[in-house]
Amino acid sequence: MILRFIDFLCESVGGQVLLVRVDQPSGGDKKFLYAFNIPAASKFKKSGGELTMVHLDKSWSCWRIVQNTDSGGLRCSKAAWPKMLDGRHLVLNDNKTPLHWQSRRFSDPVKFVKEFEGVISKETNIEWR
Repeated sequence: MILRFIDFLCESVGGQVLLVRVDQPSGGDKKFLYAFNIPAASKFKKSGGELTMVHLDKSWSCWRIVQNTDSGGLRCSKAAWPKMLDGRHLVLNDNKTPLHWQSRRFSDPVKFVKEFEGVISKETNIEWR
């Protein structure tokens, strides 16, 4: 069987979860927090260190992390691709992709948000509504 390139990439990563801070379309200091499954990642060397670049696919689902109005807890809300996220490739770092060390161990964003809700809720400058 011959795999499409995207299927090959997905096999190598397995749809790991990644949280990404994204600017609000209306501007302002606060950001939205989205969860994506990443189809692929690659490592590269820069300035003597090794960095990881993840590759996003707009055809895959994404979720915005919002506050549940009933319980006050966090939940994943299915969302359209954020307009302010113009690229399809991101280098992992703690500011843009918080908790990537933990989230990439999960394939289900809902499960990750439930398990790490206390840690995620401490993220600063996030619009939870």
